[in-house]
Amino acid sequence: MTNGQHLSEYEYQQGRDKKPLSLDAGDSCNGRWSDGKTAAAHSVEIELQNTALLFRRDDENSLSHTNHIHEWPYASIHSPSPISPNDEHVLITSTDYPGERLFIDTPDFAAKILSRAPNVSRRSHQWALLKWPLGMAVALVFFWALTYFDVISPANSLAKLMPDDARTTIGTGLIKTIRQDSKVCQTPAGNAALNKLLYRLTPALPKALDYKVQVADINYVNAFAAPGDQIIVSGKLIQQAKSADEVAGVIAHELGHSIERHPEANLIRALGLLTMVQLLTAGEAGAFGDIAFMLVQSGYSRSAEAQADKHAAKILNMVDIDSRPLALFFERLINKAKDKSKDENPSEDNADKTSDTSSDNAMTRETDADDDASETSDYTGWISTHPPTKNRINYFNKSKINTAPAILTPTEWAALQAICGKPKENDKSAKQAGDSKPAARKGGSGK
Repeated sequence: MTNGQHLSEYEYQQGRDKKPLSLDAGDSCNGRWSDGKTAAAHSVEIELQNTALLFRRDDENSLSHTNHIHEWPYASIHSPSPISPNDEHVLITSTDYPGERLFIDTPDFAAKILSRAPNVSRRSHQWALLKWPLGMAVALVFFWALTYFDVISPANSLAKLMPDDARTTIGTGLIKTIRQDSKVCQTPAGNAALNKLLYRLTPALPKALDYKVQVADINYVNAFAAPGDQIIVSGKLIQQAKSADEVAGVIAHELGHSIERHPEANLIRALGLLTMVQLLTAGEAGAFGDIAFMLVQSGYSRSAEAQADKHAAKILNMVDIDSRPLALFFERLINKAKDKSKDENPSEDNADKTSDTSSDNAMTRETDADDDASETSDYTGWISTHPPTKNRINYFNKSKINTAPAILTPTEWAALQAICGKPKENDKSAKQAGDSKPAARKGGSGK
């Protein structure tokens, strides 16, 4: 007997002769059947077999009817509303025959069909109502986990779809707000040295990357990428560097963030694309100020820093610049941060490790527990937003050694270091301005 078919009388009798029913006489009853095409309802004789419900119309007793035995497999039977064992009226349908309906008003039929058809019970109906919301909840949790652990990043995908004009407009607006009264540092000799350094890096960059780098007179050590492939480096960072290779490494790292469009993704992740567009198109100065402050203060995820590091190492190696000085720059800034912390809190020298460990949760997710010293640094702003870990330092230390000519001559390097003027070593007020977090809002990056 084939499920989902109407059987002829001969086939029906042959089936009964080969495999007699083991059910009692009470497993048959009468009901009314509708084909769903007309309003007519026909009386039928119903029989519950082992695997299917069979019925035959009372007016189809003649053998001239070749398809008058109807078979509904139990797995195909459903009910518009859940069936309870004591129901006296039962309405059922079959997915094999859309539109057809059987109505049975025999008192014990409900209990018998419940024992055979799994899809008509109250529990089955409740599960049918719950499975889609539960499935959606599981999918959302799974999606959240993927985004939280950076397996996928919708923000990064959206950032890569942003038009270049929009990215540049957003970046330019943020830079103006970040810089505020801070000047863009320019001298003929300093500009020439910076351009020579950038010219050395350019062959290793994607052709589509139309980037610009500015040096700003900001009283703290920092460098960061803004939307629209715009990078800003503080004059104090250049003054703290010991070689042009170190500055080239920092810029190469920020270029890595630009290549991956991490600045745009950070803003989308923090604000949402629609909110960001609404705030920026409204032209509210306060909105730019809040976003700019977030851009300076917020760090990237560990995976984003790893991506930028890989780009930096690739860029430096392609143009024969040694990447080990960047690791030295990391280590020196960490040591300065440690020294400053000890100077400000001499009584807490022995508690550094404990306090540093507790500060991990206050910084970005990318820091490692072994590198807590980087978390104490308001003085070294770049490592507070790009916290170097031992793994990152080792990564650059293990990069290949390049013996190509120096990027800049000693005279050119001195000109680049003096592009914002000579450092004021004894200016305590400038130092305090660099140490305070609100001063970070005067930082900037730009085209």
